[in-house]
Amino acid sequence: MSADRRPAGATASDPLPLSRRDVLGGAARMTFLATVGAGLLGATELLRAPGAHADGLIGRQAVLDRAFDRFHKRPAYSQALKPGLDGFRQDCSGFISCAWNTVPAGSNGWTTYNLPQISHQISAADLRAGDILLAQEHVMLFTGWTDAARSHLQVLEHGGGSSGLEPPEFNTYSGLLSGYAPWRYNRVDELDPYGSIRVTWLDNGGVTSPVGPPVLPEIDSQRGGRFQDFRDGMIIWNRATNQAWMVHGLILTCYRDQGSELAWGFPVMDEFDASAAPDGTRGRFQKFENALILWSAPTGAHLLHGEIRAYFEANNDEQRHGYPTSDEIAEGSGFRQEFQQGVIHWNPSARATWQAR
Repeated sequence: MSADRRPAGATASDPLPLSRRDVLGGAARMTFLATVGAGLLGATELLRAPGAHADGLIGRQAVLDRAFDRFHKRPAYSQALKPGLDGFRQDCSGFISCAWNTVPAGSNGWTTYNLPQISHQISAADLRAGDILLAQEHVMLFTGWTDAARSHLQVLEHGGGSSGLEPPEFNTYSGLLSGYAPWRYNRVDELDPYGSIRVTWLDNGGVTSPVGPPVLPEIDSQRGGRFQDFRDGMIIWNRATNQAWMVHGLILTCYRDQGSELAWGFPVMDEFDASAAPDGTRGRFQKFENALILWSAPTGAHLLHGEIRAYFEANNDEQRHGYPTSDEIAEGSGFRQEFQQGVIHWNPSARATWQAR
């Protein structure tokens, strides 16, 4: 609770560019999409989630929404025991109590000394947006790592500053801070999607979307992004583009069976209808950074990449060749891939050639 307990070297900043979706009907509360749990805060969105669930849990997106709402209200620091803005004290632990939407009955709020009563310690590797970094006399809300290497972390905090009266700050620090331990609120809803993954999920229908309801928490992907598993698929977020895409059904099975993002990169689009094959077969396709996956009911899902994919796409794709009926198969010094209407052969000397049936 002490004033100005921020770590030395803090750099206050507000890197929150407004977008056209920040204002709708005069709404003031915003959801801040960021690389939550894994990276930089970036684009903004309107709040799309309830602050707390009926069972008393709170989602990570709601924690971030509440924290940024107070951040933008800019209350002056105060350790007054009476409730301050929105019923929460205006100091570091009051800021966390506000974000977590919790006040102990019959008291003046949580402090850095008793926050462990409603939270549990976690590893630094498990830090996610909405967790806290707790020291004896100061606490900060973790919002994300700035990079995949986790060399810098970002926090929201209310330490009072040099004057002892300053508003909350959004700061970046180098690495995990000495003297600070990661803790997690006991009532956080681990399955509730947040950040860019949440927006993609809700934009596609939430529980009625092609991926259905969440079944596992969001975690790191293999190439610096984040992903979350849902009942019928996954949503994966790419740090480099700050975009999240759904992958589901047999296309997801094919993608994961053949190495997922580690081998083929992140998706660059959602799944869409493919064109009709010469025999009338119709299916679906999805493009990834380094591959194309095509599916149809009679042929299943198969992955195309490299020069065979390049030839296929440059020569009227499934409309000429039909859907793939195999993955690449080793052939001499090269490879071949079977399609409904024939075979694409590739070798280092002849490159890619088509052999109709």
